[in-house]
Amino acid sequence: MPESALSPCSNGHPDCFALRKGSVCAALASTTFPNGNCPFYATVKAHEAAKARTVKRLTEIGMPELVHYAEYKQGKSKRRK
Repeated sequence: MPESALSPCSNGHPDCFALRKGSVCAALASTTFPNGNCPFYATVKAHEAAKARTVKRLTEIGMPELVHYAEYKQGKSKRRK
């Protein structure tokens, strides 16, 4: 996401995994929510645990290339040419 698309976080979660430069959300373009709570909030520890579960599951189902999907997609498009 380009730096200009990043949004200031107004949800008061200083421990969120997506915060950059202390107050800018790297995950969402808008951080204004009707109930005031960000539905994507997660601590760094919780985010890393979720990533580990995802990698494990993708490996179990025989699709580890999706862990690095951008690289996989780029390689796939090169093979089509």
